[in-house]
Amino acid sequence: MLLQVYDVTAIKVKNVNNGTVGKPVVFLVETSQAGPGNLEVTVNGGRVPTSAQAQGQHTYAISFTPREAQNHTVELRFNGQDVPGSPFTCKVSPAARIVSSDLTDKVSVGHTFDFVVESDIAPVVEVLGPARRPVRADIVPAAPAGYRVKFEPVEVGDH
Repeated sequence: MLLQVYDVTAIKVKNVNNGTVGKPVVFLVETSQAGPGNLEVTVNGGRVPTSAQAQGQHTYAISFTPREAQNHTVELRFNGQDVPGSPFTCKVSPAARIVSSDLTDKVSVGHTFDFVVESDIAPVVEVLGPARRPVRADIVPAAPAGYRVKFEPVEVGDH
């Protein structure tokens, strides 16, 4: 008789971050010290599809793409047992969107242009000039909610 022994407490979950609607949330699960077994991952009781991609021996990148701005509950089970720390919550924010601007599509070189992005967290904004070179942009909190993005074009052309 051969007995296969496993240890659910040896599973490591890494790089768990909050997410944004429509963008994949990815985290790593390492099972190398856990022994033989089957890893199960469900998000919101199975209502959100997940995928697992091998990242080498016994390490998996688990991903899901949230469709709603709400907390997502992630459950991990190994051989039918809860992985320690499971379930955990991934906060999902709405996708940032531009809610106001100067309502113009033209601005003179050397003059500041600004717009407001509605977002719960500071957005990552990249402004590119006509030659696809980055233009420095300042991002500051804006009342009542969101962030004001300001930049000053230094060359003629589409930005």
